[in-house]
Amino acid sequence: MFEKVNPAHVDKIADRIAGAIVDLAYKKELHPRVAVEVLIGHGTCHVIAEVSMPISVDAIQKAVRRIAGENINLDYKEVMQDPHLADNQKDGFRCGDNGIFKGVPVTTEEWALADIARAIYYNNQHDGKYIIDGKRLIICQSHTDKKIKLDGYDVIMNPLGAWTGGTDVDTGATNRKLGSDMAQSVTGGGLHGKDLSKADVSVNIYAWLKAQQTGKPVELCCAIGDETVGGVPYKDIVEEAREYILNIGGFEKFAEWGLVEGAVMAASGKHHEWTTEDGLLMIEGWARDGLTEKQIAKNIGVNERTFSTWKEKYPSIKSALKKGKAPVDIEVENALLKSALGYTVKVKKPIKLKEEKQKPGVGKVVTERIEYIEEEVHVPANTAAQIFWLKNRKSKYWRDRQVIDADTSALEKLDAILKESRNNAGKASDLEYITEDDIQQETE
Repeated sequence: MFEKVNPAHVDKIADRIAGAIVDLAYKKELHPRVAVEVLIGHGTCHVIAEVSMPISVDAIQKAVRRIAGENINLDYKEVMQDPHLADNQKDGFRCGDNGIFKGVPVTTEEWALADIARAIYYNNQHDGKYIIDGKRLIICQSHTDKKIKLDGYDVIMNPLGAWTGGTDVDTGATNRKLGSDMAQSVTGGGLHGKDLSKADVSVNIYAWLKAQQTGKPVELCCAIGDETVGGVPYKDIVEEAREYILNIGGFEKFAEWGLVEGAVMAASGKHHEWTTEDGLLMIEGWARDGLTEKQIAKNIGVNERTFSTWKEKYPSIKSALKKGKAPVDIEVENALLKSALGYTVKVKKPIKLKEEKQKPGVGKVVTERIEYIEEEVHVPANTAAQIFWLKNRKSKYWRDRQVIDADTSALEKLDAILKESRNNAGKASDLEYITEDDIQQETE
């Protein structure tokens, strides 16, 4: 069960405005300190920003009107960051706040709803909220009286009929839709409207990405001022979060969909460098070296699900994987066969040579030197390799447990074989054996 809202939902409008202001701060400084709260509705956008540097009010007004509409008035309050908080970061990156964080792998159902929400928003960029519960799909989409049908789902469309959403009829605030942004992941703070020094942003992103990569929940906690989280330097966590935000397109873009679906957006731009000639050769080489697709995805910096999507979407990547894997498979087969049969290998064997010479006035001088001669050494057949080969290539005869058809004809044949064996054993006693004396007599 999962709920998703689109970027036009009033709470997401508030998140996007907060994100846009953080983007403005990063245009002024490499490591700004900023925390923004937004409340918007009914013609007014209230913003309070705690910052380490002033931000242009005109630039904020433009961002508000671009995101929320031309008729929105700005009520902006800016204060400088608390000195104690500022001192925490003056000598390097440390956790900017206390926090608990739990990243949880996204389920197939949650990915499905994220894809459905994006598809609907592509055709109708107005306020919308969507809920999935097994086969039950609730779609509340404003500014439409059309019914949406999706194969495999029992769709409930606009239970109260057609409606209009947006800031004219509702009020939005930052970080009120963390369930939509994070699915089952948990945080004690908010994702949006904060710079990367804040653990609520960087550690949440880090924990969430690790959960998707490992397929297991990742739990972390930190205290303000910590230099490591979960044994990882905090500055490294910040840089990983920075790369993620940059790949998406900034903090405003991050606020549109949150972590669920945002990861796909972050990775989608990456595929370009891996469909170039150099990128494809790299993928082919990794496959030839025997890396799994999960390991290749990790090398690229995306999760396995994203790489699997690339493989199906971009034939060049699929082809590179295939080309890389083919020689490795053949080489492994040949090596296994060679080991099963045994083989001869040439080795260089050191020998010590002595040389004696007579030197005038000295007498006999003995010198030694090492030379190497090639020698063929036979490596005997590997029984384990033989068993593995036969079990896979001749499984009918070599598997550990064979199934024998116990029909009457087979039993009759077995009786006949045993009877013949007994008869032959009886005849053996009648045979005449040649002794050593006989040999000597024949010789004489």
